[in-house]
Amino acid sequence: VIFTGNRKRIPEQLSFRNDILNGRDSAVEVRVKVVAKTNDVGSSEGILNEYMTFAHAFDEMRAVHGNTIEAIEAAIDSCISRGILREYLIERREEVIGMMIHLLDREEAMEAYRREIEAEAQEKGYKSGHEKGYKSGHEKGLEEGRAEGRAEGRAEGRAEGREEMLIDMLRSIIDNIPLSPELAMDALKIPEDDRKELLVKLQQPRENNPE
Repeated sequence: VIFTGNRKRIPEQLSFRNDILNGRDSAVEVRVKVVAKTNDVGSSEGILNEYMTFAHAFDEMRAVHGNTIEAIEAAIDSCISRGILREYLIERREEVIGMMIHLLDREEAMEAYRREIEAEAQEKGYKSGHEKGYKSGHEKGLEEGRAEGRAEGRAEGRAEGREEMLIDMLRSIIDNIPLSPELAMDALKIPEDDRKELLVKLQQPRENNPE
């Protein structure tokens, strides 16, 4: 197997059982050598060495021109000028260009598929997170709302109870001492802002308490 990428760690061989079957037992075991460097070919010349040189030249041109026909043309011209696969590239230039375009199309398709899978995973993650967040926020909001309502209710209840108590005390002072409503409020040190509302309620008819 010829490896022309730039991965740092490259195995010296591939195993059918380990790399294909993930270590499961098999009645058949096949091992193949991985050729990853030009000196692995056994000499500085030879078709494998030239093919790997062409692959590296193509990668270099793709870094400059991107995944385009220009990158393919530049790689071919570079190798022809250096005598790499010269006769083959001259005679079958169009065939090589077609094969490399097919390779680019396949890589683009795989990349597009990868992006689609990632987008789908992100969308599922977003929806799941949104639903969980909405549910959690909704429940938290309800609980906070209930807690706030209870707190407001207690506060309002305390305020109403305090007001009723003040009215009863004022009426008791007015009836028994007697004092005017204003003097009764002075005696209880009721703030000026509260007096107007209390005066209105003092003038309302008293509720009869059931025996």
